[in-house]
Amino acid sequence: MTSSYIFNGASPFKFMALKFIAGSLFTTIKFTMLIILAVFLASCGDTPIRTEAEYVDVATEAHASGNSRLALLELSIGIRNFPRNADLQRLRGKIFLDLEDGSAAEISFNKAVSLGFNRDFLKHDLAQSWLYQRNPAKIIENLEKDIAQGSKDPLIYEIVGRAYIASRNRSNPTLFMKNMNQAEAYIEQAYALSPNNTRVLITKAWLPAMMGNIDEALEWLSKADLIVKDQRQNMAMQGELFIRQDNIEQAREIYERLVKKFKQYPQYKLELGFTYILSRDFAKAREWVEPIALQYPGQLRSQYLLANISLMEKDYGVAKKLSDAILVISPNHLEAVIINGASSYFLDDFENANQKLTLFYNRTGSIPALKLLVATKLALNEDRAAAMLLEDAGQTAEEQTDAELLNLVAIASAKIGKTDAALEAYQKLAEQHPETPSYQSNMALIQIAQGNYEEGFNNLENALKNQDTEAEPGQNLYTLATKALQVRQYDTAATYIEQYKKAAPGNHKPWTMSAVLQTILKNNDAVRQDFEKAMEIAPDVAEVKARYAIFEKLQGNQGKAHTLAEQALKLEPSDIGAGKLLLEGLVKDKKFEQIKDIVDNAVQNSAAPAFSKMIFADYYTLLGRPQETLTILAALPDPVKASASYQLISGKAYLRNGQAQSSVNMLEPFSTNNPNNIQALKYLMQGYLLTGNQGKYQSILEKIDGLTPNDYGNKIELAKLYITTGKFDLAEKILSNLKTENEQQALQRNIIRATMETSRNNIKSALAILGPLYKNHPENGGVSMLYARNLANDGQVDKAITVSKSWADQNLDNLDVKLFLGDLYMRKADNENALVQYEVIIASKKKALKRVELHAHNNLAMIYMAKNEGEKAIDHAQRAFDMAPNNPAVVDTFAQILINQGQPEKAVNHFNQALALLPSNDRRNRSLFTLGKARALIETGQNEQARNILGRLIKDDPDFSQIDEVKELLSEI
Repeated sequence: MTSSYIFNGASPFKFMALKFIAGSLFTTIKFTMLIILAVFLASCGDTPIRTEAEYVDVATEAHASGNSRLALLELSIGIRNFPRNADLQRLRGKIFLDLEDGSAAEISFNKAVSLGFNRDFLKHDLAQSWLYQRNPAKIIENLEKDIAQGSKDPLIYEIVGRAYIASRNRSNPTLFMKNMNQAEAYIEQAYALSPNNTRVLITKAWLPAMMGNIDEALEWLSKADLIVKDQRQNMAMQGELFIRQDNIEQAREIYERLVKKFKQYPQYKLELGFTYILSRDFAKAREWVEPIALQYPGQLRSQYLLANISLMEKDYGVAKKLSDAILVISPNHLEAVIINGASSYFLDDFENANQKLTLFYNRTGSIPALKLLVATKLALNEDRAAAMLLEDAGQTAEEQTDAELLNLVAIASAKIGKTDAALEAYQKLAEQHPETPSYQSNMALIQIAQGNYEEGFNNLENALKNQDTEAEPGQNLYTLATKALQVRQYDTAATYIEQYKKAAPGNHKPWTMSAVLQTILKNNDAVRQDFEKAMEIAPDVAEVKARYAIFEKLQGNQGKAHTLAEQALKLEPSDIGAGKLLLEGLVKDKKFEQIKDIVDNAVQNSAAPAFSKMIFADYYTLLGRPQETLTILAALPDPVKASASYQLISGKAYLRNGQAQSSVNMLEPFSTNNPNNIQALKYLMQGYLLTGNQGKYQSILEKIDGLTPNDYGNKIELAKLYITTGKFDLAEKILSNLKTENEQQALQRNIIRATMETSRNNIKSALAILGPLYKNHPENGGVSMLYARNLANDGQVDKAITVSKSWADQNLDNLDVKLFLGDLYMRKADNENALVQYEVIIASKKKALKRVELHAHNNLAMIYMAKNEGEKAIDHAQRAFDMAPNNPAVVDTFAQILINQGQPEKAVNHFNQALALLPSNDRRNRSLFTLGKARALIETGQNEQARNILGRLIKDDPDFSQIDEVKELLSEI
């Protein structure tokens, strides 16, 4: 709080530079302090410094007169002047408590205790501050100890009882009843200790009030009123109970008396405003609430009521903003939670609504919250959860009279297939509310769905007649005919269509519907007559031409179908039917420019429906432009984004755009709801592969195999997966039973079989397969390279070189085969030819992959070291090291060359680094690197350390291939 004493230069004194004379420093300081004191007093004007008692009196009087802000200001000044006064802090805490600012009250009470005030006298006040902070657990933790130690203070029992009431949580029924029973026990004990204590009687009234017995609660309050007339807490609770009884006028009278009698308590002005909210007089409510909110911005009740007013006025954005601010300060503020949840629901933020409303309903069991929560879950397509909520709350069609709940029961039941329960609910609604045609309409739709066509259509006709005026002539007949077509009641549909034609002779719709019906009945001539009539009436309606085009295509009249579809797209560029008809052929013929033109026109059409834009945007992914698909999808409205089609299309686009995890996030929920969609499963499988989730990749692959047991491509992928995961028996079973339909499939199967034998280290078996394959398919790179690799592993290095060189000569740009060929030459100790292959890789205009370039530099370093061309060796070693400083083989090469170049100290460091990078189970390389390090240590004169590591090497790896060299080196030092 800002000090009321401000140094503003009003003093008549002028500050001057003082001369500090030796020996007179004390005098100077004293004189300076006098000047400052004079300035201070002058700036204070006529405000005297009061005594401690005067500050208490002035603050108490200000608070009692309703000016709590002034009271707090006076106390702030008093505390500044008398910082050791505990009474000032206690009074300040009391005022904060009256303002229901529990946090500030607790701080003041704790300060008073630290200044010497007896904490026992503040126990109840501190507990009250914790209640206002919604921390009942703190009360129970701190004050139950007193009860256990035999306290006879009824107010301790009373406040602990209230704490247990505040701890209630209906999400755990057992704990809820336990807390309520504990609350009742403590409050009864308080009553037994002090039956005439009004505070106890008021709290005792809460117990029946909690169970909905308001009359009994009011009786307890009347007993308290006989002891102390018009006690503040008693009247406040009466007001709340009258509100619960919907007795708003009586509640308002109570709060008006409280406001008049207790001006120092702003919360009663707020509750008076609340009564106006309940009677929907929002202007009057603001008159009472807004001044308090401005005067006490930290008063959460005022902010909540403003949020409530905004919610009632349907200003949902403001309501959410205000409740968000409250929840930042007090996350468990239940009133703010319900406002936040409700405003989120009306703002279509269903995820947040679901979270907040669930919290509120679990804590309170509120029926209005239940209604909103069920509606939210239905909006999130959590239909079973919505139905279960209603059932668990005892809300079924039986004996239910609340129209809103009955409607929710009906909707939830219908969505999960409980049509009998839904029908019962709608029948009750239709009887109770005949003025609401939608109930009769929904009842009719369920009857039709159940096959009760006569009664169902009868009720639907009556419901449509009772609705508002038709948007256009024959609109109701259109609805009836559409429903009849959907349920395949073709005679009924025909009757409605004929009536529709008469009711709207100038409308194309009845003729189009007639064409649809005749298509179903396979009366092709009648179909054409109906479409021609529809086009005569409405020549500029794209839908008619598009439907006609689809019909002609099905009849095999491709030319006419294309002409009609093109005409439809000229009229409506985003017509899905016409667009897909044309695009299907263009995709098949790979006419990508024409595809692009159609899609561009569709998505750039400002009048295009959002769903149409989404369908056309999918084709950008096909054109290799998935980012454009994603850009269009991002701009679509939320209802479209909630559709299954959106999940599938965006999942595919993310996958093609290299965003595999985003693709998985979209496709997982789609595949959960559409478990047999093969296309989606294949996209999801690719997503798992790219994100490295091999377990889920295998699971999806096996699922697809179960859905499509004869799919050759899927069988091949499954066999590959089993090979890479070492499940060779499963791979063998698939490959043995796999039927091939052509030579290409047979070749692929044999290559995979050879790969499997290679992976199993069955070199002879692999060569037996690959020999004939190479003879028949020498142009196949996969066969050539696999054959050469197995030949080399079988010791036939020259033959492997011949096979590899043949493939390399046919594919001059293939750097992988040059790398492999270089390695084969090194294996043969033909360093000159190896050098040629590696240098070609380094000099290639076609940039090599990093792994290829790294391998080439590393091996070139070794070759040049063997040729005693030190500068070239160190150059290639350095370049390899710069590319992969954490690759142990590369670091080891660098170390060896450093020794060769006369830098053994540096070599030791690199050998240490190489050893640190090795896996613990790589014994062979660990032994090799240790031998290299020993040589480097000897070069630096560290013979003892070299002797130690060589001795340990002999002991740890007696089968080391170069063990004789190790022993010889050890004998020389």
